Amino acid sequence: MGTTSSATSPTSWGRPRPATWEDPDQPREKQVAGAALDAISALLLENARLRHVEERLGGELHEANRALERAYLRPTYRFREKTVRRLQASRAGRGMLKLYRAARGRSSRSA
Repeated sequence: MGTTSSATSPTSWGRPRPATWEDPDQPREKQVAGAALDAISALLLENARLRHVEERLGGELHEANRALERAYLRPTYRFREKTVRRLQASRAGRGMLKLYRAARGRSSRSA
């Protein structure tokens, strides 16, 4: 077995050692510029992706608002709203609402 110089012998992680030592605080400008361009490109791509997501979510929000407005116009909604207001006006009604909400679950509680 021959001996190898320390400059080309592998490290404990299996990578060869660099032939010359380079100061990490003073990198080559070409390497830094390449990394900067890669980072800017990645940011631009992410920005474009997020704009599409934002546009899609805005459309979904608009549709949800329209559906909610349509629900408010239904006679059954107005009847239920009126019934709840009447029940909240009396002690017995509040007790009935409390029992109803406990049986139905948290999703029916008002905001």
